Amino acid sequence: VLQTAIGDIHAETGGDILLGDYGSIRTTGRMPIYDTDDNKNESGENYQNYYATAVTTYNNSNKKTKDKNTLSAAIYNRSQLFWLYRDGGDIAIRAGGKIQGTKKTITTAGWEGEYKDYGATTNRWSASYTPSSDSIATLGGGNINIETGGDFLTQAAAMGQNDEAALKILAKGDLDGQFLTMRGESLLSTLGSFSTYTFDKTLNKYITTTGIGMADVSLTVQAMGSVAAAAIYNPTLANKDITNTITSANTLPSYLSYSAESKASLNAFFGSALLAGTDNYSNLSYYTTNLELYRVLPGSLSMRAERDILFPNVFDFIMAPDPDGNLELIAGHDIQGRYFNSGSGSSSTSLLMSDAPMSNFYDETKKEFITTRLPKEILDQWLTQHSPDQPLHKGDGIPVHVEAGNDISNMDFTLAKKAEIIAGRDLLDIRYLGQHMDSDDVSILAAGRDFLQLEVNRTTMDEPDKVVPYQGITQAGPGSLFVIAGNNIDLDNSNGIRSIGNTENQTLLDSTIDPSASGRIKGSDVTVIAGYKMKPTPAQLQEFISSMKGVSYLYTVAKGISDSADKSTAEILRDFLAGDKSYEEVEGQLFTTKGENGEETKPNKDLAAF
Repeated sequence: VLQTAIGDIHAETGGDILLGDYGSIRTTGRMPIYDTDDNKNESGENYQNYYATAVTTYNNSNKKTKDKNTLSAAIYNRSQLFWLYRDGGDIAIRAGGKIQGTKKTITTAGWEGEYKDYGATTNRWSASYTPSSDSIATLGGGNINIETGGDFLTQAAAMGQNDEAALKILAKGDLDGQFLTMRGESLLSTLGSFSTYTFDKTLNKYITTTGIGMADVSLTVQAMGSVAAAAIYNPTLANKDITNTITSANTLPSYLSYSAESKASLNAFFGSALLAGTDNYSNLSYYTTNLELYRVLPGSLSMRAERDILFPNVFDFIMAPDPDGNLELIAGHDIQGRYFNSGSGSSSTSLLMSDAPMSNFYDETKKEFITTRLPKEILDQWLTQHSPDQPLHKGDGIPVHVEAGNDISNMDFTLAKKAEIIAGRDLLDIRYLGQHMDSDDVSILAAGRDFLQLEVNRTTMDEPDKVVPYQGITQAGPGSLFVIAGNNIDLDNSNGIRSIGNTENQTLLDSTIDPSASGRIKGSDVTVIAGYKMKPTPAQLQEFISSMKGVSYLYTVAKGISDSADKSTAEILRDFLAGDKSYEEVEGQLFTTKGENGEETKPNKDLAAF
C-alpha cells in the first residue's frame, strides 16, 4: 500500500503500473477538529458528548490512570468518525503503458464501509479505512488524475464527502473497473472502449459488471468505441449493507444523496452505449429491494451513440427528482429496450422521470439528508409521488429528447415534462405517459415509417404475476400532443391515445385556462397524422396550433382534404402539410377524460385522422 494522509502522491513511469491482487494507492485525509467551546466540529455537526465528557472528567481527576484511559478511548473513537475526514492529498499518476489490477464486482470493490456514530442508533456510510485490495482512491477528499498510454483496469474512487474531489482518467487503451465519486466532477475518457459486455445465452441477457457510483457529481463517460455500464447508482442509497429497517441499532440507513447538480453523460463516438441496470451483485437476489435501488439514476441522463443505445434488461429505471433535470437519448441506429413475455403477461424496459419534491430527500432547514426512509418506501412512495404544490419542472423550457436514426423499441417512458420522441423508421411497442405544465407545451411522437404496438398485457418485475392493461399513449396537462407516422399507426389492444388533463396530477393547472366546475382543466389537444412523413420544427408546430385555435369540431380527412372541413381549416391543413396530397383514412379511438368521476367518454365527433 502506498498511502499518505494530507500529502499528495505523484507517480510517473514510462512502462506499466501493476497493482496485482492487493496493490493500493490512496490518501486518507485527516480526522475532524472539534471546538470544545461551542460543542461543534468543523462540519457543523454537534460535538460528540462522550468526548466532551471525557475531557471534563480527565481535567478534574488529577490525571488518574483510569481517566487517561477514558480520554484515550474518546480520542480513538473520534479517529473512527471517518465520514467527517477531509483535506486528503491528491493523487496524480502517469503511465506510458497500462495500469492493471483486477476487476471486482460493485459490492466487492472493498472501498465502502459503515461505521458507528456513537450516541446514534444507526451507522454512517463512509469510505472504508480498512486496507482494500487493488484500488486507487482518495478517501477523505483529494483529486485523482490518471493518464495511461495503454489500458486501465482496476478500481478508482474519489470518496471525500466534505471536500469536492474530482476523478479524471484518460486512457489511450480500453478503460474498465469500478468507479465512484461523491462530490465534484468525474471524467472517464478512453480512445478504446469503456468496459465490455457479452450476451449470455443461458440467461438470455447481456452481461456487464462495471458500476459507476456517484452522488453530488457531474459524470462524463466518453469512448471512441462502445460504452457499457452495469449500473449508475447512488452509493448511500444502494449498498449491499443497507437494511430494510431503520429502527434497530447498528443498521445502515438508505438515503438519496444526488443533488440538483448531479448528472450523467455516456458518449460512444463510434460504437454503442449500454446501461444494463444490474451485474452479478454478490449477496443480492434478483427481486430484492436492494437490487432495485441500483437503478435509481441522477436527475439528468444523457446517452449518445453513433450506433445503438441498449437497455438490455426488463428493469424499471427511476431518474431522481431535479427541477432542472433532463433526459436525452440520441442514437445513430436504434434505441432498444427489452421485451419480456412470461406467459401471464409482458413488460418492457421502463424509464421514469421523477416529479417528486426535493424536500422528500433533503431538509433545507437542517441542511442535511433525510435518513429515516425505508428503502421500499423510497422506491414505491417518495420517488414516485407528484410535487404537492406545483410541478417540479414548472418553467422548464427544455424538452426531453429521444431520437434514433432507425427504430425505438420496447421502452416505457414516464416523463415529467414535454418531450420529443422521434424515430427515423419505426416506433415499436412504446408506452408513453407525458406531462405538460403550460398551454404552449408541445410534445411529439414521430415515426418516419410505422408506429406499431403488439397485442400485449403488461406486468411488473416486483409483481410478476399481476397483469395490467398496456397503457398506450397518454398525455397529462394542457398544451398539445402530436402523433405522426409516415406510414401506419396501429396501437392494437393498448389504451390508444388519451388526453387526461389534470385528472391524475392536480398540480397541472395553467393559470391561463379556466377550470371546469369540477376543478378539472382542459387536457392537451391531440393531432394524429398517418401516411405523411414529416418532422415539423417546434416553430411549425406552434404556428399550426395557433392557426387551429377556434376550430370547435373534429373531422375526418380521407383521400385528400375533404369537404367535412371548412375552407379555412382545409387551407390550414394544406399549409401545414405543404401540399394537397392523398391520404388513407385510419382507424382509431379518441378518448377524453372528464366529469365528476373522471370517466372516459368518446367524443360525439369523428376522429381527426389524416
